[in-house]
Amino acid sequence: MTSYSTRALAARQPASYPSAEEPSTIDRVRVVAELPQALQPAFAGMFRYFNPVQSEAFSLAFSSDSNLVVAAPTGSGKTGVMELAILRLVARQIDRQGQLRVRRGAFKAVYLAPTRALVQERVRDWQERLGSRLGLSVSELTGDTDTADLAALADTDIICSTPEKFDAVTRKHKNQGGMRFFGEISLVCIDEVHLLNEARGSTLEAGVVSRIKMVSRFREMQELPIASVRFVAVSATIPNVHDIAQWLHVPANGLLVFGEEMRPVKLVTHVRGYAQTGNDFMFERRLNDYLPGIVAEFSKGKPTLIFCSSRKGTVDTAQRMLGDSARAGQSGRFDRALVEACFLDRSILVLCTTSTLALGVNLPAHLVVLKGTRRYSSGAGEAAGYVEYDKSTCLQMVGRAGRPQFDTEGVAVIMTTKNLVQRYRNLLTGEELLESALRAEFAEYLNAEIVLRTVVDVFSAVAWLRSTYLYIRMKRNPAAYGMPVNLPSEAAFDEAAERRPVQSTLTQLAQHGLIGLEQCGTITARVPGQLMAHYYIKLRTMIGLITAPTHASLPDLIMLLARSQEFANVILRRGEKKALNAMNHALERVRFFVPSATRPQKPKERIQTAAEKIFILVNEALSDKPSDTLDFSMRQEVDRILKIGARIAVCMSKLYTHKRLLAATSNALLLQKCLKQRLWDNTRFECRQVPGIGKLLSERLHAAGLSPLRQLAAADPRRIEATTQRHFPFGNQVVQQLCRMMPPPIELKLTLLGQRPGGLVEVEVTLTRTTLQLTSDAADAPGGGGGGARSDAQLIAGTLHDDQLLVHEVLVLEQFPSPLMLRIQAALPPPGQASLSVVATVAPASCQIMDPSQRRSSRPIGTEGRKAAPKRSRATLLWESSASRPANSWSHQRLARQRHAGRF
Repeated sequence: MTSYSTRALAARQPASYPSAEEPSTIDRVRVVAELPQALQPAFAGMFRYFNPVQSEAFSLAFSSDSNLVVAAPTGSGKTGVMELAILRLVARQIDRQGQLRVRRGAFKAVYLAPTRALVQERVRDWQERLGSRLGLSVSELTGDTDTADLAALADTDIICSTPEKFDAVTRKHKNQGGMRFFGEISLVCIDEVHLLNEARGSTLEAGVVSRIKMVSRFREMQELPIASVRFVAVSATIPNVHDIAQWLHVPANGLLVFGEEMRPVKLVTHVRGYAQTGNDFMFERRLNDYLPGIVAEFSKGKPTLIFCSSRKGTVDTAQRMLGDSARAGQSGRFDRALVEACFLDRSILVLCTTSTLALGVNLPAHLVVLKGTRRYSSGAGEAAGYVEYDKSTCLQMVGRAGRPQFDTEGVAVIMTTKNLVQRYRNLLTGEELLESALRAEFAEYLNAEIVLRTVVDVFSAVAWLRSTYLYIRMKRNPAAYGMPVNLPSEAAFDEAAERRPVQSTLTQLAQHGLIGLEQCGTITARVPGQLMAHYYIKLRTMIGLITAPTHASLPDLIMLLARSQEFANVILRRGEKKALNAMNHALERVRFFVPSATRPQKPKERIQTAAEKIFILVNEALSDKPSDTLDFSMRQEVDRILKIGARIAVCMSKLYTHKRLLAATSNALLLQKCLKQRLWDNTRFECRQVPGIGKLLSERLHAAGLSPLRQLAAADPRRIEATTQRHFPFGNQVVQQLCRMMPPPIELKLTLLGQRPGGLVEVEVTLTRTTLQLTSDAADAPGGGGGGARSDAQLIAGTLHDDQLLVHEVLVLEQFPSPLMLRIQAALPPPGQASLSVVATVAPASCQIMDPSQRRSSRPIGTEGRKAAPKRSRATLLWESSASRPANSWSHQRLARQRHAGRF
């Protein structure tokens, strides 16, 4: 059985990859019985014979340790090839009597897939077949993995993850053992490796594969399994699959390429192009007009799957197709088994679903329709906003066409914009070259490797570049990557690569203080670079954060956020300008407006940039009464801005703490909490933070004077129920929720101790935990003694005139030794200049709570440090309770008015 695609490959692969000699086993089908008897239960009840793709790959996958790349159509059995490679590892633990003696964690296989749905599907399947039957431990690596989970990885045999989660765990938890399991990695299985040229492909390329390659070369790893780590990758058919093979160091006979003849059912594809509309939402709705004709033309009355980009789009499409369709993927529950049964027996002829649901449902259809090729991305590990489907996702959906037991062919129709028709034709025919996406994020990933210490000098930086797929494509197509062409030798190319992408990037990182770069070539990580890597901050964004002005106000930081590279694809649309201009002038709702360049005290007449749009949307989203008239696109953008913005604000607060900037630290902490809670700190609707209390209930509580959290916690539950018009036990549940989420009251006091030599003033900071008076219901609640949850907070203190942060302590408000007393020394300003003001606050990490009654004035002091009467003071010693707004500790209202103008 000679593979057509193996012959076709010879014409377009380089000399280093001549046409692979046909394995001796190619002429016969391999059977499960050829596996050791102890391993055969892995396929029990599935099949007795391996299919042609699996049979041809059998010897390479199961009988050798060489790296392997298999390119074949969707549905041709590529997963079985990876399973054979895993079983080869397991076979090492079969004793002389043929019994499998699994030693947990003795080897580790890592399985990588582009979507969490695919990962979870694989975990469920392998936990049953490889876990229950063979005794292997199969675990999913998630973004919620904590230190305890990392310790458990020591006993895990198969780790399943997306590239983003694998990168995050190793990057964020290095000091907690996030890379400890690296030494035990024996096998890396990469599903859908053609993800490489997607926006998220750089994570797979640099955050996983190249990182593993670099670690495998460490001297201390040479006695561990990772030193000889094996790569097995599968992909759709692509023209330059030999580049993947070269990147993964695959021998010539380890590259297997199969054509469309390997599909169980012949696939006929069509790409239809339509004129673009004003926005993606309207375009998707317009496609509904063409769907009935598509289904009538190609379905032949047989089952049809229509893939939509969102749940709402699924519902809208199903309603338009009502009569022949059922709705799936809605927010409510549905009986999946019943839907599958009805679809298979043709009781349901048209099924509308989302792409995510499709990955977990085995429902082949005669006709598959992709209604649009764009989906909304929240920005986790990829560009945020409307983006094209990943190629792997697109091929997965198309691969559902054709039912082997019923059809001789399947039909797939892709509906897209006219300008993308050729792109999807190339994708379906396997003619699109696979390029590297790493060039756009080269600086970010190089910095991450420096932080992880896989790159420690210029030499290792060049070695890291050589471990990437980017390097392979740069050599193959230098002009496309900004490299000189026609270089005489590989050494000349390496010299150019060191000079251009490597040295120039290192110099840029060093210029902005992200790394240390010595003349001898030694590279060290610095705190700003560590924060950039930990929080996945883009280089241009980090440069903006580093150059923040002194005394940075809250509007300053919001505008820094608005200019972040993470929001580079947010555009200002013509149809949005009127609404944005109206928001900017709604001074009763917008806390900070975009000022006029000529009259800073007045709002700008016309919003002109995307950054100004983002600035206004942040203000709008955090207001007490956010608009419910925003169009779909702007609502989606608001959600993304708040989510990503909260991450950037966390990085801000840690960066400015490191730089000892008082105002910027305070305002970054405030901004971080506001974005997380979706409320300003001066909100009238504090109660909206309580789960189950939305816009309507918060307005009722506010009208009754119960909106402040402390008043609500002290209220009788029956009064809460009467006010909100809810039934028992709603009031008890609210009070108990408050008891769990609210931090205990804190009293913060500053005391002058006197002047010290060298122009210093010594001040004592005293933090005391006070008793919270609770209702009987709250006191009886779990943790009812004053907050059942852990309340993290930060104590900060400093001086206003020079914007110096003098104290920064991370506290748990329920646990710190009360009273806590700290002494600080503040430098007096030069005579005749600004007066001295020492300020302090405690900033809880979670709740927005404002208790004006707890604010006090202090005994003032003079610049000489002597105790003075209030009427003679020139500097004031201020303090705030933990319930106060952190920004007020820095006289924020005054600073905001002074610094708002001219900052845009």
